[in-house]
Amino acid sequence: MSQGIFAQFRENAPPDLTLSPTSSTHLSASMSSGSRKRARDNTNIDEGVEIESVTSSFRHNFPKRSRVALVVENGGSVVSDDEDGEEEAQMGQGGHGIHHDDRSVLSFGHLEDDDDEDGPDDLIGTQIIEKQMREHRENIASDEGVIEEVFCRNFMCHTKLRIKLGPLINFIVGHNGSGKSAVLTALTVCLGESARKTNRGGNLKGMIKNGQESATLAVKIRNRGEGAYKPELFGTSITVERNFSRSGNNGYKLKNSQDKVVSTKRSHLDDLLDYFGLQIDNPINVLTQDLARQFLSGSSPSEKYKFFIRGTRLEDLDRDYNVMEENLDKIQAKLASRKDDIPELKLRYDEAAARKKKLEKAATIGRRLNDAKNQHAWAQVEEQEKLLEEFGEAVVTAEQSVREREEEAQTACGTFDGHDQAHETSVTLAESLREQLAPVEGQRAASREKFDAARAEVASTVTAEREIREHMKSAKKRVADLERDSKTERDRIANAEGAEHAQRLDRLEELKTAVEAAREEQKNHAEASAGLTRARDRAYEAYEAAKPAKDQQTEDLRSAERTLSDTQRSQGKPYDGYRPFMEGLVRAINNDTRWRIKPVGPMGKHVRLLKPEWSKLIEATFGQVLESFVVTNNEDFRMLKDLFKRNNYSPEPQIYIGNSDPLDTTGKTPDDAGLDTILSVLNIDNTLVRNTLIINQAIE
Repeated sequence: MSQGIFAQFRENAPPDLTLSPTSSTHLSASMSSGSRKRARDNTNIDEGVEIESVTSSFRHNFPKRSRVALVVENGGSVVSDDEDGEEEAQMGQGGHGIHHDDRSVLSFGHLEDDDDEDGPDDLIGTQIIEKQMREHRENIASDEGVIEEVFCRNFMCHTKLRIKLGPLINFIVGHNGSGKSAVLTALTVCLGESARKTNRGGNLKGMIKNGQESATLAVKIRNRGEGAYKPELFGTSITVERNFSRSGNNGYKLKNSQDKVVSTKRSHLDDLLDYFGLQIDNPINVLTQDLARQFLSGSSPSEKYKFFIRGTRLEDLDRDYNVMEENLDKIQAKLASRKDDIPELKLRYDEAAARKKKLEKAATIGRRLNDAKNQHAWAQVEEQEKLLEEFGEAVVTAEQSVREREEEAQTACGTFDGHDQAHETSVTLAESLREQLAPVEGQRAASREKFDAARAEVASTVTAEREIREHMKSAKKRVADLERDSKTERDRIANAEGAEHAQRLDRLEELKTAVEAAREEQKNHAEASAGLTRARDRAYEAYEAAKPAKDQQTEDLRSAERTLSDTQRSQGKPYDGYRPFMEGLVRAINNDTRWRIKPVGPMGKHVRLLKPEWSKLIEATFGQVLESFVVTNNEDFRMLKDLFKRNNYSPEPQIYIGNSDPLDTTGKTPDDAGLDTILSVLNIDNTLVRNTLIINQAIE
């Protein structure tokens, strides 16, 4: 039927009109499968006719739309205001518009006077048109390809104009020269039409408003529904923007619904217009005043026919059919020439099939080989993964060992620091004890000399007294012996008188003289014994008086010797001077990593005595404070308290909460620089400990 229709067009066309199939423009059309007219019985004319829509493979089939903008602003006038720089034309919608169905409906009035042979076809065509008009009487707005908005800046007479259009028929009204036609010109120019074809200027520069250097046009197109153009890229609307200037710059921008530039290529704009079927050069779509005036005033039948063919796109369709006919003829000629090649091609096909089987077998072997290679590779991978797992376990073990060694090293470092400090403290204490020991040794030597002298004097006195007593005893014995001898002699003389009487008397006198001498010697010894006794008593009293001092100094010496010995024995054990659990407590604190700021303690570890003579007084003043710990926050306080309870440290060391900022003791120390304070005789190497002792012990 299509070929018959075009044959009738060619027969009834004016003699000066010819159609040349030179273009490959694509269009949807309704066709039947036959190329000749089919005669129908008049009895079947009233029956329903099925219409089959066939679409060309060259382009998409999209609905055609016609719309005219209706914009009324300020009483229905659309006038650009140069002073305000802002014109907004509000859109109004008509009650019912004209909706074009996807199927093309062709009406050919020039065929009415054709001979009776074509009468049934004309009647069927009329029935088809009436049926479609009844089915599509309601006009429904499309979801895609509808122009929603036109925007102009510095274009022709408009400084800034934005017109929002409805989805159906729109009307733009206004005074002459207010810029109504400029809106249509802006629409066509923005969508790619050249300035020369608009009859509004020779080029784009002539369309820029006087006094301005550049102009901007933008057309917003709806992009919704199933027929949307690349909705994942553009969204629900597409904005085509064109910028041009007097310097010759000219460019396009395609923006998505978020006003982001997607493309700047003209080819993409052409694809968009082709997708939506927006033909700017089609007079049915865009009819300017000049074209309408020219068509109404001076068009000939030939021009009208051209206008009809062009407006309904039958020229493009005819050109497409001619191209397809030419291609079909070429294909048929090629098929006829290649028919003799079929046996040879079949032979080649069989050979190729045999080679294909061989190649498939080879490919199968190759796949098996590749599978074996892959399995071998994966076996190696599995083996390497096992090795990697073993090495990973070894690495984990090594890392654990390293962590343990690091912890041991940290503990050893802490222990070493403590030992080093204890060593320095021990050396200082030993030197102090040696310094204290020197005067004590001197006093001890002097006391020992006095004691030895007194003891020698007492011993000498005792010896002299013993000798005197022996002499007295001997003298008394001699006196007794002499008296006894004298009595014996007197008795013997009395009994016997003789020549020996005179000798005996002389002997008696000698004995008397000896007795007197012995008595005199006894008297002298008695006097000397009294002096010696008094000297002995004085020496004993001096000994008793010196004994307490001597005992005290002996005890001090022994204590110093014990301290020195203990210090030498405990060298390298910084916590031996504290309670037994202290070293384990410090180790537990160092091993715990949850502290916000690690507690400091015991405080005595950070305190050194500069003047040992104050040691007893300072020990009595501090008491158990030097075994205490210092933290900086309540969280660490609770953690340390829980640590004491978990390990059953009894009695628990005291915990202080302090601040690490150094306290200023200026003006709080004694004015006399010669006076010692606890703070001045101590060396405290930790600010928290120093602050705590100042606040709680007033050491300044």
